[in-house]
Amino acid sequence: MSSEVRREEDIAVSCAGVGKAYRIYDRPHHRLLELLGLRHPDKSGSFWAVRGVDLTVRCGECVAIVGRNGAGKSTLLEMIAGTTRPTEGVAGASGRVAALLAMGTGFNPELTGRENIHLNAAVLGLTTAESRERFDAIVAFSGLGEHIERPVRTYSRGMSARLAFSVAAHVDADVLIIDETLAVGDGMFVQKCMRWVRSFRRRGTLLFVSHATHLVVDLCDRAVWLEDGRVVEDGPAKEVVRAYSASIHRNAVGDDRIRVGRGIGSSATPGPAPEPTPAPPEADEKDVRSDQIERLGLKSVMENMRLDHNAGWWGREGARVVSARLLDADGRPAAQIETGGRVTIELTCVAEERLEHPVVGYVVRNRHGIGLFADNSWLAYGPDGSPPVEAGSRFVTRFDIRFPHLPAGEYALGGAVADGKPREFIQHHRVDDLLLFRVPVSHLIEGLVGATMLGCEMQVTDPAIAREAAP
Repeated sequence: MSSEVRREEDIAVSCAGVGKAYRIYDRPHHRLLELLGLRHPDKSGSFWAVRGVDLTVRCGECVAIVGRNGAGKSTLLEMIAGTTRPTEGVAGASGRVAALLAMGTGFNPELTGRENIHLNAAVLGLTTAESRERFDAIVAFSGLGEHIERPVRTYSRGMSARLAFSVAAHVDADVLIIDETLAVGDGMFVQKCMRWVRSFRRRGTLLFVSHATHLVVDLCDRAVWLEDGRVVEDGPAKEVVRAYSASIHRNAVGDDRIRVGRGIGSSATPGPAPEPTPAPPEADEKDVRSDQIERLGLKSVMENMRLDHNAGWWGREGARVVSARLLDADGRPAAQIETGGRVTIELTCVAEERLEHPVVGYVVRNRHGIGLFADNSWLAYGPDGSPPVEAGSRFVTRFDIRFPHLPAGEYALGGAVADGKPREFIQHHRVDDLLLFRVPVSHLIEGLVGATMLGCEMQVTDPAIAREAAP
C-alpha cells in the first residue's frame, strides 16, 4: 500500500470547495412558475449560506466549528453528514457517521420512542439484531423509562435530545457530528453526555458546533471559525477562540482597533513588592481538616509559578496587563503558596491612553480552559467606578481573597484591563494564560474547587429516642 493511500485512509472528514446556495424569490408564486418551467432560474436571486469551504479532518481529531448565528455552521455539518446536498463542491465523511443535528431529525413524531430507536438505529447502520441487542442499553442511557412507549410528539425538546444522543452513543460510530446537542437537556444528562464524549474522543473523530467557548477549548485541539459562510480562521482551539471572542467584542462596541496578538512585551517586569498587609485574625476561620491534611501529605500548594511572556491576548491596547503575581498572606512573593488561605492576586498594568474608569479583572482556569473563579475591580469602587488613570501611568491592582482549594493539576491565571462599566466597557487587553502554576497534590476527590471547611459535626440520635419520636 502506498503512503498516499495511507494518507487518504487517515482522513475522516473532507470538504473541497463546498458551497450551499438557497434560492430567493421576489414573490411566493415565482417558485411555482420556476418549477413549471415558466420562469428562468437565473432571474431568481440566491443566498449562499456556505461558500468555498475547504476542510480536512483526520481520524481521531476533535474539531469545533465556531461562529455567530447564521454563519453557516449547521449547514456545513448537514452537508458533511449527507442530509443536505451541496450546491457546489464535495463534502463527506468516511466510516459510520452519527449526526446529531436539529433535535428530532430522523424521528417520526407519530411513532413511539421504542419504534424510533429501531428506525434511527437502522438509519445509522445497525442491523435489526444489533438494534434489539442494544435496545435496553439505549433506554437506560436515555433515562426515559416508561416514556419510551409513548409517541415522540409528546416528548419535550430535552427528551428528544436524550433519545437522539442515546441512539448515537450505541451505534459504534467512527465519526460523531454534534450541532449544539450538548446544550439541551438537564444538567445530569449533559454531564453523562460529556463523560461519554470524552471517552469517544479516544477512539473516534468528533466534529461539533458550540457557542460555549470553554467547551471548545476543553474538548478540542483545533477549531474552525466561520463567518458569512466562509472560513475566517482554522487552527489551535485556544487561538481561534481568542480571535473569535475579540471579533464578537469588536462588533459589539463598534471599535475596529481591537486586535489579537501574542506576548506581553519587554515591560513585563514585576515591579516593587507591595507593602506587607497584616493578615486579619483567622482563629475562627481555620480549616478543621488542616492537621489531617498535613499529616497525610495532601496539602494543596501552588508552585512553579511563572509568567508566560508569550501569552496570547486580544483587545484595543489602550492599556496593557504587563505582569501578574500571587502573593502570600504577608503580601510577599513566595515559591509556594498554600490554597485555602489568604492570597493576593496582583496585576500590573500600563495605560497607553487616558482611562476614564479602568476595570481590572482576573480569572483562574484549569488545564481544560474551564474558568474556576473570577472577579474584577468594578464593584469595589461603587456605582461611579474607579478614578481615571492618565496616559503613561503604571497602576497595580491587588485582589485580597481566600483562595479556594484546588485539585492536583495545571492552572493558569488570566488578567484583563478594560475601561467603562460592565456590558458597556472597552476591552483593552485580555490575556488568558498570563501566570502558569501547578498543584502537585491535593486532598480534593471531587469538584473543580474546594471550600474551606469551618466546621463539621455529626449528630446521632439514640435509637430508643428515635422510636419514641416516630409517628
